[in-house]
Amino acid sequence: MPDFLSLRDAELIAEESAPVAKPGLQRVFLGMIRNPTETLKAALAHPIQSYALIYASVGGVYWALNLAIAQAGGHTVSLPVTLGAILLLGIAGGIVYMYALTILLHWSCEILGNEPERRRVRIMLAYVGVPGLIALATSGVLKVAIFGQSLFMPERAWMSFDPRLVWGLWFIDAVCFAWSLYLVVKGLKIMKSFGTGRAIASAVL
Repeated sequence: MPDFLSLRDAELIAEESAPVAKPGLQRVFLGMIRNPTETLKAALAHPIQSYALIYASVGGVYWALNLAIAQAGGHTVSLPVTLGAILLLGIAGGIVYMYALTILLHWSCEILGNEPERRRVRIMLAYVGVPGLIALATSGVLKVAIFGQSLFMPERAWMSFDPRLVWGLWFIDAVCFAWSLYLVVKGLKIMKSFGTGRAIASAVL
């Protein structure tokens, strides 16, 4: 019997250490749109950390853009410099934010009686940011293309453009933000078999 158990343990270790075929970034992106449940299950079973870093860094650019708009410091630097700073700081900030939020989410899950692996938390956080990538590619790019430097000016002249356009772009952001929160709850339910209530409580904590 001990020999059998040792053999079984060896098989499990071999399975876990075997190289995992990467699904591809595009397939993951489309999977989070079409079938997020199965995509998250596959990601949590084999959390590819390079994918987490890539998605987190691009998501950081989206949040850096929104922060730059809110800060409205465009009167001190040119548009190319502003965009370059958004790109560089966003990439670094997105990765740092993912690791910081992983610690907080790991702590909140532990309080609620379940302690997930941090690498699984990281992959979940990175993948649920896909709606933010969509917002960056749509409303974010359109804002910069249409409003240019005025987007980052303290006068906020761009807000006086066609209200339908302005509010339409903000609506895209709001929908993607709500979508991402929904995916966070779904990811927590899949990762630690939480019910909806406990998943929401963990996210709030």
